Amino acid sequence: MRNDTARARLAGAAIGVGTLVSVTLGSFGPAADAVTEPPPPTITVTPNPVAQGSEVLITVGNCATEPRLHGRGINTGMPALYEIEATPNGDLWTATFTPDRTHDLWIVAECEGAPLATILLDVDAPTLSFTRSGGLFWRPNDEPGRVYGTDCPPGTVATVVIDRLNGESAFDVGLDELGDWQLEFAPLAPGETIHVNASCGDVTYEPISATRETTTSTTPPSPTTSPNDDSSTAPPATPRPSSPNYTG
Repeated sequence: MRNDTARARLAGAAIGVGTLVSVTLGSFGPAADAVTEPPPPTITVTPNPVAQGSEVLITVGNCATEPRLHGRGINTGMPALYEIEATPNGDLWTATFTPDRTHDLWIVAECEGAPLATILLDVDAPTLSFTRSGGLFWRPNDEPGRVYGTDCPPGTVATVVIDRLNGESAFDVGLDELGDWQLEFAPLAPGETIHVNASCGDVTYEPISATRETTTSTTPPSPTTSPNDDSSTAPPATPRPSSPNYTG
């Protein structure tokens, strides 16, 4: 015991004043496990743009269960137009479908109830219409109308000619990033017809037209009478003299 104490004193004496002593502490327990977040789900749509009637491939990655996929019209509130079924393909889910409509679509996907990025699918089918969804049905009223054109070639502008009661007018309209455009026009008068012709680059649209209905009266027609039938119209009432005993 004395020898151990002496050795400790000698070792302590060997350390001079101002000497820096480095002490390495050992591990007091197992190292904490690093937390690795799983990669987020992904979705791709190819090709985009796509020609009307051509097949589209949708690929979803990092999704443990079958994703829910559908194609929705670009107008707010429109129902799903395509319910798309995905099948497993290795670590991915894939699905194909063919857009048979002329207007663009939102590709909407969910993975385990969580929404994925919504992708705008540009369906390449040049269309001229009075509605953004590509339909030709439009009922003119007291509000301004709009004409919509789609899928112009890049670097072009749309030339629009509108013919109505006050004459013919021509407009040059710029394009958005998808090659689409729109133009507002004043309300139609009752009974007025509008004719629209448009083109852009090598695209010439089919002309469209619409007519606002003439305002009709809501007053019911007067009853018709026969010249030989005097009973069809009641005679005017004859006033009766008042009497204390008369109760009507």
